[in-house]
Amino acid sequence: MVLYENDESRDIRVRLATITKREWQVLLLLAEGKSAGEIGEKLCLTTKSVHNSKNRIGKKLMKRGYMMLDHFAREKKEILFHWFRLFELKSFQERISIVFDRHVSPDRLNGFGSI
Repeated sequence: MVLYENDESRDIRVRLATITKREWQVLLLLAEGKSAGEIGEKLCLTTKSVHNSKNRIGKKLMKRGYMMLDHFAREKKEILFHWFRLFELKSFQERISIVFDRHVSPDRLNGFGSI
């Protein structure tokens, strides 16, 4: 079965494809409910660096404010981990190719139409 996705679903995936490796680390720890201090300790970063990463992630995902980003990450935890695994170790060009794949199988879409 082949699904044709909507523009909103593809748009969020394009934005996820622009997230750097460090930003993914921060985002996935946010999804696990970690605080900025806990993330900083785990990644050997200052709290200020974690807040800077959260700010960049929020801009890329169009989520205003830390609370909105934190809520989004926790709510979409499974989907974020799914897409991280698809994007992991891939170049930016490869990530964009994944996003623009017109034929998306249900297991690859994994609920992303509802994000």
